Amino acid sequence: MHPWALVLMALFLMVASAQCSNEPMQTVSADEIRGQIVNGEPFWYDRAIIEGDLNISNLNIDTPIHITNSVMNWLDAENSTFNKNVDFSGTTFHGSAILDNSRFNEDVDFSNTVFDRLAYFYMCNFNNRVAFENSTMHDEASFFGSTFWHGANFGKSCFFDKFNIHRSIFYEHASFSSTTFNRTADFRWTRFNSYADFDQSRFRNLADFGWSLFLKYAIFKSCNFEGVADFTGSNFDSWSFERANFNGDAIFQQCRFDSIYLAESNFNGEANFRNIHSNNTIGLWTTRIDDFIADWSDVKGDLFSFDTREDKKEIYRKLKIKYEANGLYNFADECAYQLKVTELEDEKDPIYYIFNFSSRVLYGWGYKPLYPVVWSAAIIILFGILWHILGLNKPNLGPEEYNFATYWTSKAGSGGIKRYLQALSFSANVFLSGTKFFVDPPDIPKMHERSMSLIKCAFTLERILGALFSILLLLALSKTIIR
Repeated sequence: MHPWALVLMALFLMVASAQCSNEPMQTVSADEIRGQIVNGEPFWYDRAIIEGDLNISNLNIDTPIHITNSVMNWLDAENSTFNKNVDFSGTTFHGSAILDNSRFNEDVDFSNTVFDRLAYFYMCNFNNRVAFENSTMHDEASFFGSTFWHGANFGKSCFFDKFNIHRSIFYEHASFSSTTFNRTADFRWTRFNSYADFDQSRFRNLADFGWSLFLKYAIFKSCNFEGVADFTGSNFDSWSFERANFNGDAIFQQCRFDSIYLAESNFNGEANFRNIHSNNTIGLWTTRIDDFIADWSDVKGDLFSFDTREDKKEIYRKLKIKYEANGLYNFADECAYQLKVTELEDEKDPIYYIFNFSSRVLYGWGYKPLYPVVWSAAIIILFGILWHILGLNKPNLGPEEYNFATYWTSKAGSGGIKRYLQALSFSANVFLSGTKFFVDPPDIPKMHERSMSLIKCAFTLERILGALFSILLLLALSKTIIR
């Protein structure tokens, strides 16, 4: 075809469209439409003004309904059954549209519609495809407890007031892509048996998906959550939040999922991953999190993976602060200890490495008060063996109150066991006398055929070790128990 012919055809279509749009809208009585519906008469109204309120409630409707690009007031279709197609595409409802407890057996099209007042589809059954694409709802919209047996498309719509689809079921694909929710979006206890698409949607207030069930892929890519995003207790097969922005708190506690993708997402509020169950590692690659909390067992167990070790250490620092703020001091201590371990693994200076490694082994940098206790017990036992080998039989231990083995030696009888218990008791006295907080030092024993200098060195060394580990124990207790 010649190019000029194409240009002329395009101009003709534009002129025809303009003339059509300038034609006056026809006026039709709502009672007339009701009569046609009751009598089963087919009709199709396009660009019509419906005068009066259309009441078609409690009817079994066998004729198709086509009222497109029109203007209506009140629509009351409660408890009705629509056996043919329903098409209100492009229509504006100045009054409320109430279709509670209705059944739609064929396709339903509310695309490009405007609802100025309430839009209620409470407990409806949609047995075929449903389209609310590019619709605008200025007042509350409720689909509470509704069932969608085939595809449902709410994409590119705008909900200015509360959107309630609580306890609904989608058996096939559900699309809410590029949709704007200006008030609360209530998806609690909703079940998605197939794909759920919220790609590039915007939630300007609370987005509540608590205890919902997603049996297949759930897409929240590039979503903007400007309020709280609550997914508490939800179950997911696979979950994508790539490039999503969470400006409020993001609550994923008690969630169960096979996998979740958070690459390039931003969490500006608290990201709560407590008590979650995931079959795969949660990748936090290129993810920015300002405020993070999760169970320490999950973090320590490498449920979360990071881009770099620096990212991992930063998460540990944030977790420590969060645990302390929530009174979870045991978790905070474990987190601080693991942060120290990670920093030690990255230490390049050999002197600092030796110093930090010693601090870790001896008292866990103050986060492991049991460490100095175990070391103290081991030293007492080892020195007890040493004193026994050196031939300590019955040393002058001073006042009877400091002899910890008095009772046991009285029962042990004679022989090696009794002598070893005496040596062990002596070792404990020497060790604890290192600080003079617990006991006074016993007399240095005199043993024949043994060098007195050797005995004094062993005696002094054990006292020094006792003082050292007493100090380490006090430091650990002051950091963990006494706060």
